[in-house]
Amino acid sequence: MHRYYILILAAVLFAISSCSSTSNTRQPETDESSVTVSETPSPAWFTSETVTFENEAIQAYATAVGSDAATAESKAVSRATILLMRSLSDKLESIRAERAQSAGEASGLGNPEFLIAYRKAAEAAAAKVSTRQTHSKPLEGEGGVRGIANVELSKAQLIEQIGKKLADYPEIWNTLKASPAFQNL
Repeated sequence: MHRYYILILAAVLFAISSCSSTSNTRQPETDESSVTVSETPSPAWFTSETVTFENEAIQAYATAVGSDAATAESKAVSRATILLMRSLSDKLESIRAERAQSAGEASGLGNPEFLIAYRKAAEAAAAKVSTRQTHSKPLEGEGGVRGIANVELSKAQLIEQIGKKLADYPEIWNTLKASPAFQNL
């Protein structure tokens, strides 16, 4: 019986590898890092794609390439928002896991229903992200434009948004908010 599993696994791997190919079936997308940017300097507020957790807000900075300035800036805002939300989600999960470990199982922080609600609440905070600044500059030889964006999420709005979404779990939410790690978010 064990031999059959090995044969089936080998057949599946062979089928997968035979379907893959090294030839290009479509035009590759432009690699943003290989595009030459014109000599127009970046704005002083942008140094690199990053997410920062500051005292009152969470900020993200990102770039994207588009066919015109409006498209490039819009894509950069979207990318910055995604980076901010991904980083925030990781941070919130880390805080929850740390607090669940220290508070124990009775805290309810590991409750599956709470976990689902908590993750949805964090995702809903994306609606509160606002654009602070955008900038664009032409790309040499490509005919496109590089957009640069800075977006922000107020920590007060984040906490309020999560609190509204977790109204069915007030004790668990208060346990989480009381943790030192959450206080230093």
